[in-house]
Order: sequence, then C-alpha cells, then structure tokens
Amino acid sequence: MSNVRPDPIFSLHFFFEQKFTTRLNRKNTSATLTIANYLDRINTKYDSNTRISMGKQHAETSKFLSYVLRHEPQAIGLVLDREGWADITALITGARQSAHELDEILIRSVVESSDKKRFAISEDGRRIRAVQGHSTNSVAITYTEKVPPKFLYHGTATRFIESIMYKGLKPGERQYVHLSEDVQTANAVGQRYGKPVVLKIEALLMHQQGFNFYQAENRVWQIYHVPSEYLSSFY
Repeated sequence: MSNVRPDPIFSLHFFFEQKFTTRLNRKNTSATLTIANYLDRINTKYDSNTRISMGKQHAETSKFLSYVLRHEPQAIGLVLDREGWADITALITGARQSAHELDEILIRSVVESSDKKRFAISEDGRRIRAVQGHSTNSVAITYTEKVPPKFLYHGTATRFIESIMYKGLKPGERQYVHLSEDVQTANAVGQRYGKPVVLKIEALLMHQQGFNFYQAENRVWQIYHVPSEYLSSFY
C-alpha cells in the first residue's frame, strides 16, 4: 500500500468536478463544467456577510497559528523541533482539544493566502512552521547569513522613539529584531502600535563592521540588535 498522502485540496477539487460532471451527464448536456467554472459560480453566490465571515475565519486562524507555532506550542500540547516544525495532524488534534476547529484544507488555505508568508509547509506536506518571529526557546531556526542592502527599515510607534534612540533596537520577547526592505512595509508595521514612525538602519555599514544579518523565507531581515548609532528617523 502506498504511504503517499493525498493532497486534500486536490481531493476536494476532484470530488466537485466528478459530482458536477455526473449531474450534467444526467441532463444529457454536452457542456463541460470544470472545477474552475464551478468555483467561479459559487463565488458569485457569496453575499458580503459570507465573505466577511471567511476573511474573519482566516484572520483568526492565522493568529492562532502564530500563537502556537511562534510562542506557546505547549498551550495545546504541541511539540516543535529545533527548526520550528510541527506535525500537522498533532496541530489539528491539539487545536480541537482546545476548542479551535482546524483541518488540513483550512490550514493550507491560510498558509497559501497569507500576503506576509508567515508560515511554510514541508515538502512532504506533513509539517508546518512559522518562518520567523519565534519567542519560544525550544526553536532555533538555522538561518543563512546574508549581506544586507545599504539600508533597511523598522516600523514602530512614536512613543517608543526616545527609548529606541537611547538603547537601540532590541528584539524584546522575540529572538530577533525584524527589518524590512522598504518603507511602506515598515510603516504598516508601525501602524499596529500607534502613530507610526519609520527608522532607517545603516545595514550594509553594520555588516561591514561585523554585524550578522539573516533573512527568513518570507524575506524579513533579522538581526539580534541594532545600536542607536546606526539608526535615523526616516519620517
């Protein structure tokens, strides 16, 4: 017997395609209704409340995954290896025992639709991890050191500026300080915390002076600490 696990999304699509092909055959029509046609038709039937509900479900699932894959896996009895990987079946089981309903299709949908690419699924489809942002000491992902661009950016709130310009950028509860390649992304991050301000980091100069920079799979740059002398307020 094969040990290869079927792709749940492919299985779902195959089911719908067979179902609707059968229905069409019964009506003796030669029209071909593909799964793409079917999904397009279904989408047109969603009212605004349904769309909002789906968006809310994805957002809540993404927050839950961030919580257990970055910070508190033990909250649902989940075990992460040193590279941050967790077994998807164990994740689903632990989530359900904690009153969070998950399945593989929802997990894959959240992973694939995330604009920030916060999560990754292993090549064999059996494991999932957060690609960066960890605070749990059980995870120590091996990132490859890279040469940064001349400048990187960090978004924060104006109320933190005085402390940052005195102490520099520190990771807080996370393992690394997170930096962005563009001002727009950094500004969006800053808006989460209040009135935003973007800091410009002399990244290449820091690298030339011995500081190590790393980049996660989702292109977020990471460093342990940015001393204040390499910082300037962008706007």
